[in-house]
Amino acid sequence: MGIWNTITKLTYEFISSATEQNFKNMQKKNLLSSEEMKRYKDLNEELKKVKEAHSEYISAENEKDKQIKKANSNAEISEEEKEKIIEEAEKNFEQFEDSFFERGGGSKYGDKVSMREYMNELSQEILQIIKSNEGKDTL
Repeated sequence: MGIWNTITKLTYEFISSATEQNFKNMQKKNLLSSEEMKRYKDLNEELKKVKEAHSEYISAENEKDKQIKKANSNAEISEEEKEKIIEEAEKNFEQFEDSFFERGGGSKYGDKVSMREYMNELSQEILQIIKSNEGKDTL
């Protein structure tokens, strides 16, 4: 599970930095209309917010998984102690989730799958703006 989260994070980081560079290039060459420029900035800002929410959620989830794995692999503690540690890790994560969705960090974007889908949609829109303006710089 962790590898896919890492790949997703790296993919969106790459897209973000590439789109930022493309934006700067198009801005220098006056290739974007003011409407496109505003839309581009808005999409990038929204993508950044979703990525931050997704990263926060995934980090908390990974921490829970790490605590559970550590408890399960510790042969020096009893099964009762392992169960307590696991219950505590799950309780802490549930509290995080409740807080996360109540304060709007996640509820605005849905669960982690919805957040990934939304990031993909935003990235596609950003790429469309870039693609629609790529041919203009050769004029």
